[in-house]
Amino acid sequence: MQPAPGAEFLLERLQRAQAIPSADRSPDVAAFVESVALLRRAAQLLPLEAGGTPALPDGPATRRRMLQAMLLRVRADYISPETPVSDLDPDIALAAYDDRYPLRGTTHGPLALALRNYCLVARGRVNDPTVDIALTNMQLLCCATLRPYILCELLDMGSWEMAGGGGQARLALPTLTELLHASACQLIRLHVFAPNLPTELRPGSTQAKLSAGQQAALQAAAALAADNLLRWEPRNPKSHAFAAKARPDNLHLTPGAQLRAAGVAREHGSLVYQVQCAFLAARGCFALAGGALESALQEFEAAQAALRRCKGLLPQGWTVGLQELAAAVTPAAAAGRAWLHAERATNSRRQAAKAAAAEAADASAAALRTSLESLLKEDIAACTSCSHCGCFSVGLRRCARCRGPQYCSVKCQHAAWRDHRPHCKPAA
Repeated sequence: MQPAPGAEFLLERLQRAQAIPSADRSPDVAAFVESVALLRRAAQLLPLEAGGTPALPDGPATRRRMLQAMLLRVRADYISPETPVSDLDPDIALAAYDDRYPLRGTTHGPLALALRNYCLVARGRVNDPTVDIALTNMQLLCCATLRPYILCELLDMGSWEMAGGGGQARLALPTLTELLHASACQLIRLHVFAPNLPTELRPGSTQAKLSAGQQAALQAAAALAADNLLRWEPRNPKSHAFAAKARPDNLHLTPGAQLRAAGVAREHGSLVYQVQCAFLAARGCFALAGGALESALQEFEAAQAALRRCKGLLPQGWTVGLQELAAAVTPAAAAGRAWLHAERATNSRRQAAKAAAAEAADASAAALRTSLESLLKEDIAACTSCSHCGCFSVGLRRCARCRGPQYCSVKCQHAAWRDHRPHCKPAA
């Protein structure tokens, strides 16, 4: 099989990613390296002739290879934050073999039917047959009656992988939960792109408009898939990202929820989802207030640095969308930063005014306290006791003759006159 166009640029980034020790790779870089190996192995399992026809004859071994290649394709989709890419495209081989040796559910079991439906949707366009296939596939995988049979077939494929694949084929096959997760993400992706279909078909167009019933069924299935993603793997950042896409009217799209999703991505270690969630939170930063706005802007700045770090290590298809999102969000982030700066300046002026008012109030209180103390001292100094009854009072009247004793009332003066009379001498 010939390498895909532009494979040399992909291989350069792959070499840089592979040069990083396995223990030091981020989840995104590890997913990139593993997804390329998965897609390469899937393409190698189904060799093609020079004319693009299957090189293997029909038979159980060939059909088992087809199932294994499909499972590897699903696993690559599950672990990748964006559409997986490789220098060898297995979809070309899968399409050629499926046209020549189509897998039938009645003959090969429900797993074969589910995988064939998955791959048909993966390489198909968004149209009414594709949507119907995706809806049918989710019903098939979620069917409680068929799930045990699918699980047994998956276990059988895993044992065959280890026994018959040799040392080169030690690649993980998806579990049932991962198959369900990848199928739910595929359905949500269809739901996202369905509104972009043309309202009027051009002559020769391969796209078809969805009926109102199909749109309603797709929307309901996408909402259910979003709930299932968060129920199956709540700590997987991909679950949060696709759940947000499935429900535009849901709280998942609020900036606060995007900040929480960025926290999940940070715990997971995925730079791609961390950057995506941080940019989306910054886009709606004006819906935040106080510390949440500052957190969103800090996440945005950290996401810009993270995007620069991962640009040279990940496929261009994984980062170009993030670069476009960053360019679109930068004006909103700048406006949010300016608003936050103005709010801080306003708060600083308010704090300064409050401090000045408090200082003035303290000075006024101190002056009032000093004045009261002065008056009190004057009152205390002017306050004396009556020479007869001993009561303290202000404005006592002295004896008019000798100007000596002082009395609080005429009654006290008359009462004290008998004792005072011998001593009362006219004042000089």
